[in-house]
Amino acid sequence: MVGALLGESTYVHAGFARPDASTEDARKGWWPAWRHLHHERVLDDLREAKAALTRDNSEANFARVVALQQEVIRSGLGFADDSDFDDV
Repeated sequence: MVGALLGESTYVHAGFARPDASTEDARKGWWPAWRHLHHERVLDDLREAKAALTRDNSEANFARVVALQQEVIRSGLGFADDSDFDDV
């Protein structure tokens, strides 16, 4: 499985993952990919939170929907960048 992931078909779209890529190229290439995956995950979480709010119209569920809506906006606008994660 790992061999398939690290094959030429992956490198076409993720050249930053090549074994010979510099650390800086890998870092610069990774963040757009991570942002996209994070944004998609937040959208999934928002769908689940809206369904929970429909089932149980509680303040906690409403607050979760609002927080996730804000995160969808932030992640969609790309407000998270690699400087946000220097300590990670």
